[in-house]
Amino acid sequence: MHPTIFGFIDSYILLVCLGIIASFLVTYFYLKNKVNKNQLIDIYILLTFSIIGGIIFAILFENLYELIDKGSLYCWTWGMTFIGGLIGGVLVFIILYLIYGNKRGIDIKYLLIIAPGSVSLGHAFGRIGCFLHGCCYGKETTSWLGVKFPFLDYIVLPTQLFEAIFLFILAITLIYLAVKLNFKYNACIYLLGYGLFRFINEFFRGDYRGGTLLGLSPSQWWSLIFILLTPLAFYLISKYIKDNNEQESVL
Repeated sequence: MHPTIFGFIDSYILLVCLGIIASFLVTYFYLKNKVNKNQLIDIYILLTFSIIGGIIFAILFENLYELIDKGSLYCWTWGMTFIGGLIGGVLVFIILYLIYGNKRGIDIKYLLIIAPGSVSLGHAFGRIGCFLHGCCYGKETTSWLGVKFPFLDYIVLPTQLFEAIFLFILAITLIYLAVKLNFKYNACIYLLGYGLFRFINEFFRGDYRGGTLLGLSPSQWWSLIFILLTPLAFYLISKYIKDNNEQESVL
């Protein structure tokens, strides 16, 4: 039985939904004065399908980890992994943009500027949901930072809250840079910052995370990929996203 709020609202689902709403609102208030109404509607069509695709990929990634680890004992799970959702959501967005967005002439320059902050904000809410749900917990500890979940016989580190705090700070920073400076390299900060934090935070996790390869969890390998993608992201952004005083061109 999943933890609930008011006795009937699943706490994890509620926080995920609040995260999506918060992300959509931040994106809307940033974009409403940057693009026209038709462009905004088209962008939100792309985002809606990308989120749906991200949720599907998040579930598929979790099931892939379970299948690899359990083999013949594998059973389908509705659990999700954020990194799988992020990868899937981005892939779906790119495909839909190439198929639909280009034909509609959608300019996503400003979306690419605000998206890292919006994603970080939504993810922060999701991690609070993880804490309330009791998943993604840390290793056993005697520290004053430790918490006790009903299903465990020992105190553990609240790695979910560590990540939530980091993500709120990252979100505030990226949203500030977007709103005040239209800083176009927010994606680079996100890839490097979240990649480094997630890689380190994984060492303190105590739950099952899909096994290890060379001593690293799947999320740590993805974190390394995020870090290594940072220079490529910087190059692509500098090449295709022009500053306001330059001729604009996206993708």
